[in-house]
Amino acid sequence: RSAVCVHLFSLELCSFSQSVLIQPPSISEALESTARLTCTLWSGISVAGKNIYKQMQGSSPWFFLHFYSDSNMQLGPGVTNRISGSKDTSQNAAHLHISELQAEDEADYYCIISESNVSHSDTGRWENKA
Repeated sequence: RSAVCVHLFSLELCSFSQSVLIQPPSISEALESTARLTCTLWSGISVAGKNIYKQMQGSSPWFFLHFYSDSNMQLGPGVTNRISGSKDTSQNAAHLHISELQAEDEADYYCIISESNVSHSDTGRWENKA
């Protein structure tokens, strides 16, 4: 089986003494399996909404998923039913689930939050390692 890898790195858009979002450095998953990208906020930071944007190589980022609350989310236009998400208030985190991983899932996934003057994003790169 081929593997799909996620490489995460942080893009700081504001001046904080520490990261606002916490992610593991990488995640590896096989094609046809399910991957989960977690967007965890630093404790003490709370926002109602979190957004996921997807950017395929050579294309502009596009709206992928928005979490309004623990049980309310909106998929972007054309997003497949293989995509789901969940929000964990107790962990201050949002989870993006991609089932039956395919080659077209290879992209950059941006987790973006904003609240008044707080703005931060994180990127997850899904790579098909054949």
